[in-house]
Amino acid sequence: MLNGVGQDYLDTDEAFARVTQSRHSFEFLMPRLVGDGADPGAIVEAGLGFVPDRQLLRSLAETVQAIRAGSGNIRSLSRDLAPALARQTGIAFTSQNHTADLVELIAVGPGSETIPPYLLNYELHGLMMRALGLG
Repeated sequence: MLNGVGQDYLDTDEAFARVTQSRHSFEFLMPRLVGDGADPGAIVEAGLGFVPDRQLLRSLAETVQAIRAGSGNIRSLSRDLAPALARQTGIAFTSQNHTADLVELIAVGPGSETIPPYLLNYELHGLMMRALGLG
């Protein structure tokens, strides 16, 4: 969900603008974070578009160490990345449960008039397939 950022939500526009700096998903970044010789700071900055703070770097290092020792799962890195991304962009999962909330969409360019501003989450797959000419 999109959440307001800052006192009286005055930092929200700036935070949402930072979303455009993200280049990769967590799923793309996670295997790179546990790779030999990985530089977590550089990986996060290149992939998510912000310089990670010391707290995030420390947390990532601890999680990577646990994964390499066999006591952690690579998907647990999302527990480190998600709060940091939320602080930077205002985008967060406000619930850890599946919901029936509407999905908000923004579309620009040819055919964008066919994209509704909201739809049910299970309808998104079909819409994307049609937009890509696959369904």
